[in-house]
This record gives sequence, C-alpha cells and structure tokens, in this order.
Amino acid sequence: MRRVLFFALLNCAFVMEGLSQRDTTTRFTSISPSATALIRLKANTKIPFAKETAALLDESENGAQQKVDFRKLIHFENRYWSINEMLHKYPSDNILEFSSGYSFRGLDLCVDQNVHVIDTDLPDVINLKKKLQDSLIRKDHLILKGDIKTMPLNVFDLEAFRNIVKLFPQGPVTIVNEGLLPYFNREEKAKLCRIIHQILQERGGYWITADVYVKDSVKHKDESAEASNFRKEHKLDENRFESYEDAEAFFKSCGLEVVHKESWAFGKLSSLETLSAERRTAVIHKLQNEKPIRQTWCLQRIATPKIRN
Repeated sequence: MRRVLFFALLNCAFVMEGLSQRDTTTRFTSISPSATALIRLKANTKIPFAKETAALLDESENGAQQKVDFRKLIHFENRYWSINEMLHKYPSDNILEFSSGYSFRGLDLCVDQNVHVIDTDLPDVINLKKKLQDSLIRKDHLILKGDIKTMPLNVFDLEAFRNIVKLFPQGPVTIVNEGLLPYFNREEKAKLCRIIHQILQERGGYWITADVYVKDSVKHKDESAEASNFRKEHKLDENRFESYEDAEAFFKSCGLEVVHKESWAFGKLSSLETLSAERRTAVIHKLQNEKPIRQTWCLQRIATPKIRN
C-alpha cells in the first residue's frame, strides 16, 4: 500500500521539473501548484537554497503545511544529490543545466567553484527563477567565485542550444538535467539525444541525466482519480525504459555510451538524519536490496573509430 501511494505521488510530482519543456506553446502556461509543492517538500532537506526558495515563494502565496511522504522525500533528494556526485567524479568548468526548474544547483556551484554555469528553462520559468536567484544572492550576501547565467532554452532547438553553448569559454561542456525525460516518448528522447550528441561532438564533454527510469510492476489501484488522469495523460508509465539494458541500448543507438551509473547517494541524504541509527541502517539496507526504479547516468559521445591507411 505504501509503495503504491509513493509512486502515485511520485508521478504527480514529475510535472514540477519536467513539464515546462514538454510543449513550448500550449502545455506550459504558469508555474503549477505542484511545482511549489515540490520545493516545499525539498525544504525538508539540506538541498542548497531549497528552504530559502520555499520561503520566498510563501511570501507571495499562502503555503499550506504539507504532510511529508518520507519515501518520496528520499527519492527526490537522492535524485538531486546523485547528479552532484556525478559532477564530483567528472568535474567540468562549463556546465549547462536544462529544464532546471527550481533547482539552484548552478548557483551553489558558483559560490564555491570558479566554474561557468548556464541555467536554462522555458522563458516563463527562467524569468521567475532569475528574480528568485537575485533575491537569494542579496539575502545571503553571496559573493560568487564562478559565473552563472540564466537563459531561456527550448531543448529541441539545435541552433538555440548551440548559441547558448557558444557563450562558454573554450573547452568541454557538461550538460545536466533532472526530471524531464519521463515526459518524452522514445521518438522525443531520440531527438533530444541527437541534439546533445551534436553538441558533444562539437565541444566534447559529458551528459549527466538523472532521468533513466525503468518500468515497474507496481499497480496504481489506490491512487486518486486526479493522479491517475495525470499519469495517463502524460504517459508516464509508457515513457519509461523497459529495463536498464533497454536504456543502454537506446542511448547507444543514438551514439552515446554510458561512462558511469549512480543509484543512491546515501552519504548525502539529510532526510535519513531524522531516523534513529538502527532505523537508518534498516532503510538503507532495504533500498540497496530493491531494484531501483531510477538511476543517474553519465554519458559521452561514442567516438568514431579512425580508419587506418
């Protein structure tokens, strides 16, 4: 029962960091209420700027107290930190994050590192995010070591992608995303992969995606009508990969190969700190022995073999 409820809630929450890129003309009109719900959920963790962002939003909205679903909290906190773990393993001076939603990963990186970050989403999202970011910088009196830009980007527009990448200094580029691919069917995923392959061919670097979701045997019999309609409308079940083997074969067909995989970033999960040591050990053991529904992958372009004369 709990696991069913978790996945019902999880499917609803995907909208917050992915919907804005799904359709640039008709599907996105404003920041959805569920987006605000997710940042309030993340405010229960130590994800950088999550608490501050939720507080800024609550200054203009009457934020209702939210009951925290513990497993859902772990899932989204882990998804965030798994990307950071990958960035630590494969550091880059040039980082482009697309469909970034309310994540202020780029700002956090620029506080401590001399890196160049371009944070992107669709115009309505990025305009609000720029205001939030300016408020965070002023409120915390931040002095940035790195350089961060916030810009609009439609990920299906190769030329727009290229124009943004040209703003980076010379050198490889790491592309990052979290919470978008579950909304794309296989054809749309392939289109995005072709664009990213082209960028990596021109500049070199990696693509770190937290969106390698695989199909699960869980049934949705206890979910609400609203959650069921949302899941069916966005084809969240159908859009998942059949398996991790299927996902790897798919990316390979798009000219991309897996460099590294991350399932859990247990050392970073502040949500576990609320548990007793005994309970924390039991939860970690349980999660380690379950098949994960999601992984974060670091991908690179498959190099074309050189033909010897």
